[in-house]
Amino acid sequence: MSTPSRKICSKCRVNKPIDGFYKHVGHKYGVSSACKNCIRKQHRAFYQENPKKRTATNKKYMDSPKGRATRDRYRQTSGYKFNRWKYWLRDEYGLTVEQYGRMLKTQNSCCAICNKPETASNQYGLMRLAIDHGHTTGKIRGLLCQRCNQALGLMNEDAWVLEKAIEYLSRAYQK
Repeated sequence: MSTPSRKICSKCRVNKPIDGFYKHVGHKYGVSSACKNCIRKQHRAFYQENPKKRTATNKKYMDSPKGRATRDRYRQTSGYKFNRWKYWLRDEYGLTVEQYGRMLKTQNSCCAICNKPETASNQYGLMRLAIDHGHTTGKIRGLLCQRCNQALGLMNEDAWVLEKAIEYLSRAYQK
């Protein structure tokens, strides 16, 4: 028996191409009786009517060895890491990825203090420039490399302390 190129959906009764149906081994022609759109609508309606059941089913799956393996594989993808960073940018600083990109372009992908590109890395690779912000005002000042960002933090972002450090270094070089 050959597979037809079209089929009538059992729910909406519309004649659709065979690729508009999910594959299903046990069914005639190896596809589901209802089209993909009808099945999606049915699932969406069920989940909206039964949110607790959906949550319980998802939790049960994610607690299973197969669910944990799936979650762990996903967390290794670049898409997951990018999304985590994107939401962190939004939640922590109110920035979008595009705004960060414009700041980076304005600074020529270099630190706002030392004017050098980031060289620090972690287990994921080269780190992004850190978002420097005033801890009292929350206002974003620019992008810094990890070294300059940590140096500012160690000096408590105090201009007087930084001036004293400059005086100290100037005296040391004059000798």
